[in-house]
Amino acid sequence: TTDGDTIIAINDAGNCYILRSVSDTNTMLCDMYTVSGELITTIQSNYFTKNNMNNASINSIGNIVIVGINHYNNSYVCKFTADSSILSDSTNWTEDVYHIENNSNALPLAINNLGDVFVIGYMLFGFKTGINKFGHIYDFSSNHVFGNFNTSITKMDSSGNTIIFADYTFDSNNGAVKIMKYMGLWREYTIVGEDEEEFGKSLDVNYNGTRITIGSKNSVYIYDLSGIYWNNIK
Repeated sequence: TTDGDTIIAINDAGNCYILRSVSDTNTMLCDMYTVSGELITTIQSNYFTKNNMNNASINSIGNIVIVGINHYNNSYVCKFTADSSILSDSTNWTEDVYHIENNSNALPLAINNLGDVFVIGYMLFGFKTGINKFGHIYDFSSNHVFGNFNTSITKMDSSGNTIIFADYTFDSNNGAVKIMKYMGLWREYTIVGEDEEEFGKSLDVNYNGTRITIGSKNSVYIYDLSGIYWNNIK
């Protein structure tokens, strides 16, 4: 990659990735490349500068990109939708802006394969004690937030039916992970760490949302879905 650029998102197919742009053009948010390093398309915002950009996620075919934005102490998500599933330097992107929360900073986010559901974490400013990190599950089809959970990391499976929120600072750095699984209704499953292990410091979920890995300071845990329960297999 170009010196100074940072890879901020890659699609599930692994055939394209997005770089945080180092262009002097303030309105440029990010560039999309093939794995061979060929520039496919440039995504620009009508509202924000590159300095507002926090992180990004991309759907499976690469035609929907969401970007976490911090702007005047408020968190936003910009959704960019391409006018075609075949991307090129002539691709036009439609930008929709979603205000997440006042007095907050956008944290990592994730989008599902279809691009109709995303999760984002945010941190409220001005808190001295107590919970100040939250997560939203957002449905683009209805623009409706239907979740609000303590989080500093978020992950999602391909369909958006398995969503994980982690806060490794929970309970004096013991850490905690909340798993949301949609089975006709949303089921919650919470796992709490111990001994200040920072449980949930890293995490991931497989493609179909049946296996989850959770990292701590010194260990990696694997949980498999069995019925409605998550069993620790390692």
